[in-house]
Amino acid sequence: MRSSHRAVWAVVIFAMSAVAAFGVSARAEDAPRPVIHAVDVPGTYKSRNERCGAELKPADIGEYRVLAITRDGSVVQSVNGATALLWLNDNRLIYSTSAIMGDGGIFVYNCKSGKTSPVNTHLQGDVFHLFGASAGEKPTIFFYVTSDISAPHGGWTRYEV
Repeated sequence: MRSSHRAVWAVVIFAMSAVAAFGVSARAEDAPRPVIHAVDVPGTYKSRNERCGAELKPADIGEYRVLAITRDGSVVQSVNGATALLWLNDNRLIYSTSAIMGDGGIFVYNCKSGKTSPVNTHLQGDVFHLFGASAGEKPTIFFYVTSDISAPHGGWTRYEV
C-alpha cells in the first residue's frame, strides 16, 4: 500500500475512533435540525405575546448564570445554573439547567398558567444543555446531558413537549 493511502486510512481510523470514544454521531441525519434555536447568551428574551420574559444574566458571584422569569412585569421565578432557553410559539419557555447550583434538568414554564414543570427525561447528569426545538402543535426539543462539563456530549436527546 502506498504511503499516501496509509495516511488516508490512518485519518479514517482515527476519526472512527474519536466517534466511538466520544459518542458523536457520524451520520448527518442524526444531527438535530431545530426550527427554534436555544440561546445561551445573557440578555432579555420576550415571549411571543410579550406577557412573559426571560432574562439570562451572569451571577453576581460565581461561574454560573441566573434566569429571571417575568410575568406581567414582575419576576415570578429565579433559576440558578441556567444553561440555555427558548420560547415555543405557544408562549411556553423551555430552559435547561446544570447541577452547579441546584438540579440539572429541562424545565417548561407555561406563560398562560404561570406554572413550571420538569420535563421527565429519566436521564442522569449534572449538565443539561438545550439546543433547540421543532415547531408545531407537539414540538420536539433537542438537548444533551453530560456528567462532565469539560467532556463533549454523548449524543442528542429528543423529547416531545
